[in-house]
Amino acid sequence: MKIFERLFSRKPVAKTEVEIAALIEGFANGTGGRWDWDYFISTHFENERINWAQKECFKVEEEFPRIGRVGWCNEKGLHRLRAIASELRASAKTDAWLV
Repeated sequence: MKIFERLFSRKPVAKTEVEIAALIEGFANGTGGRWDWDYFISTHFENERINWAQKECFKVEEEFPRIGRVGWCNEKGLHRLRAIASELRASAKTDAWLV
């Protein structure tokens, strides 16, 4: 029964800002896991900065549309995704100094 509770739980999976930044970079660089991006765009996160990054990534798809039938965005959009990841990682480091 506990297995079903874990599999079908609606509680968000905890992820750190650094882990999400790596996930975004992995997607932009083509080195991410097969389902990592789907996890990221379909999950509700409680962390405000991760939610910010998620919303920014959705904007990338609209602001930098893909060319052709394949891909999330164009080359400029991939650059923006990497910048979002860097900003997210930098915000995590800022918090580390405050502790």
